[in-house]
Amino acid sequence: MTLHENLERKRRQNIAALNESGVCHLCECTSGSRSHHRFIGNDENINQEESDDASDPPSEEVPMRSCMCYGNSSWPYPLKVCEMCIADDLTTGRIRSCAICDVVACDENCGVELVEATDHDAWNNAGCLECRGMESFSEMELFRRRPNPNGIPRATRICTNCVELFSLFSFGMKYQFTCRYFKCNNLLVPSHVVELKRFLKPFPLSLLPEELMDDIVDFLGGKD
Repeated sequence: MTLHENLERKRRQNIAALNESGVCHLCECTSGSRSHHRFIGNDENINQEESDDASDPPSEEVPMRSCMCYGNSSWPYPLKVCEMCIADDLTTGRIRSCAICDVVACDENCGVELVEATDHDAWNNAGCLECRGMESFSEMELFRRRPNPNGIPRATRICTNCVELFSLFSFGMKYQFTCRYFKCNNLLVPSHVVELKRFLKPFPLSLLPEELMDDIVDFLGGKD
């Protein structure tokens, strides 16, 4: 069992208490007064933090994100996570989150499908993270040694809706592809494509033909 699986099992064991208290499922906090020790589960340091925090003034609450399953009784293990934990996780990818629209998912069967960013193109891809036996994206040299030029860590995942938007502005070209391993259906997208699209200037929608604009509005759920 990997480290990530152990952390997820611990979260699921405490899910009822976490949901009732409304805290972040990873750091168990509603404010910014917590450190990385709580995120990685070091009990000794957590106890020290709690005694130190008792004398501190209350901190402002930090924004939370929740998956589509949160508040839905059909699935008992939804995810609620704070922005600080998401920021801590940018280079590892334990939290399933889209780097473009910020949507999060509790697992691969949540309401949104996420595509893994990878270090090779479709024709020579080395497979998804799980099939390669990796616990985090930081094990790939691309994510470990080549951060984005603007200093922001490379995206580890984006949702299929954002990938489709890439294709919409690229004359229907499909950037996602399936993991090369037999019977694995995980979707992948080259990291260099994600980073290029992620930081491009806004597309000049006013220059598009009216028919294409109508298709874009329909795709985004717009109404007259």
